[in-house]
Amino acid sequence: MADIELVIKIPEEMYKNIDEPCNDEDLLRYIIKHGTPLSKGHGRLIDADEFKYNLENFCSRSMAVSPEWILEGAQTIIEADKIESEDKE
Repeated sequence: MADIELVIKIPEEMYKNIDEPCNDEDLLRYIIKHGTPLSKGHGRLIDADEFKYNLENFCSRSMAVSPEWILEGAQTIIEADKIESEDKE
């Protein structure tokens, strides 16, 4: 069976209490229901706001800095789905 990667958004209080013992299946259902599945073969996910900030502040000051260089240095939030993405090459 294939794995599914999810991005979830849960209330901060729920996150803070995640280590507390709990047998609540509703909590797991809530988390899964509110998750956003990532598509197969997705690329590396980065913080677009950080990229835009760096692009505006570094590229405008120096012609030696390219957008590609800034993109390469952007912090990875979620790694690429390498198994699927290798098939695309």
